[in-house]
Amino acid sequence: MTANLHLSDDFYGLYQLELLLRDESITISRQQLKVLYWAFHGKNNVEISTLLGTSISTIKSHKNKLIAQIGRKGRADFRRFLFEKSSLK
Repeated sequence: MTANLHLSDDFYGLYQLELLLRDESITISRQQLKVLYWAFHGKNNVEISTLLGTSISTIKSHKNKLIAQIGRKGRADFRRFLFEKSSLK
């Protein structure tokens, strides 16, 4: 029962994040959304790769594409974006 609740929370969080991005006219892939969701929740590349069952280099690639698609100027600016949006939770 707890796992189902956790999955529901994750699904709701992904949905909320997707809506937030749509409001800013940002379109990303489903996998990028998952990477952004976990980064938004403070997970590092190793943790995200474990959660998603993919390689660390794939996570890094997704993050680099996200930085460009979200219109940030680098990793520090990306972290600021995550911090700003996390305050909207």
